[in-house]
Amino acid sequence: MRKMLPRRKTTIVVAIAAISLVLIAISTFVFPMSVLSRLWQTSHQTEPFYILLTDPPTVPQGTTYLNLTYISIAVHIVDANGNSQWMQLNQSGTVNLLRLYNSNMSVVLGMFNIPINSTVDEISLSIASVIIGINGSSYNVTPLTSLLTINVGNSPISSANKAILDLSTAIAEIDGAGSQPLYLAMVPNAVAVVQLGSDSLHTGEEVKLTAAEQQDLKEVEESQPNVAITNASISVNGNVTSITVTVKNEGDANATMFGIVIRGQFNVLLLSNMCNFTNPQDNSSGTVPCMVNNNDIGIERPDSLIFTVNTATNTLVPMFGEPEEHTIGSGSTLILKPGESVNLTFDGTVELTHSPAVIENPSLASMPSIIITPIVGNPYEIQVMGEGHQIIEVIAT
Repeated sequence: MRKMLPRRKTTIVVAIAAISLVLIAISTFVFPMSVLSRLWQTSHQTEPFYILLTDPPTVPQGTTYLNLTYISIAVHIVDANGNSQWMQLNQSGTVNLLRLYNSNMSVVLGMFNIPINSTVDEISLSIASVIIGINGSSYNVTPLTSLLTINVGNSPISSANKAILDLSTAIAEIDGAGSQPLYLAMVPNAVAVVQLGSDSLHTGEEVKLTAAEQQDLKEVEESQPNVAITNASISVNGNVTSITVTVKNEGDANATMFGIVIRGQFNVLLLSNMCNFTNPQDNSSGTVPCMVNNNDIGIERPDSLIFTVNTATNTLVPMFGEPEEHTIGSGSTLILKPGESVNLTFDGTVELTHSPAVIENPSLASMPSIIITPIVGNPYEIQVMGEGHQIIEVIAT
């Protein structure tokens, strides 16, 4: 009779055989798996891409600094296979734009790791606040928009490792007696270019702009803008101003618009103390706000009015009032598709209100204190703010 092996030994033999088969399978596929691993790593290899900022600002006389605080930056990338995505970097910091201009420098805002052989065709910058120093005093500035999204002006370059964002900021203001600013707004007219070749950089580092980089930025700024003004008009009826501006994207890519600026000379009226009046028809009496000419109250005539865009209704919104009344956001960013045309309108009273801190009579804080109107017969420049420097001149009627 054949002697049976113990069950435990049979289990061990089967286990050893199974392990041997697994080892054989691993040895058989080890080379192909290593090849696949290398291929996966190659497809996911990245390279650094730096975002730099520069800005030749136009600022009021006596300005000593113009500090912009940003809270995030983003780039839109297209990989070698044509796939696209946004990459965001929650990098924050504060930049003195005036210092950059005075020293002809750019500053590194942050660094992305983007796939090799991909291109960057859009850049976005999220603004938290802007503060200006004028004649020893500090003032809050209201940005036209808090989210700047700009197309790359020159052709996207594969393997480019940096982009330069040029804001070309203008500060618009209304001054009171003694040139005391009553209202300040930041109007960006941004462009961006990508560049090849750069040493390793770090966030916050200031880098001298080369002659070639300056020339690239200049060529983009002077090139034909995507957003063109095809029609515009300004009319005045008493204190009511009516504005119509038709804009069209004449380029072959999406274009960004933040708002418009109207430059010229304006009338300024103040709603001052309450004045008594008598109605001659029924001899009834009452009170109305007194209208006082700007020559009597020391308010300087503004040389520009700024309007944001309500993208839900395609209407223009005057940027006046206390900064807290205009919570900055991306709502003023209008994206125009190629060939798209939009008719923007405003019909109402341009009013500037003050807090009790800037007027002697606190009771006026709850009512409009300044009314601004164009002057009939005067010429005005209307400029689209965003991508391009399109300007049209109209006569107020």
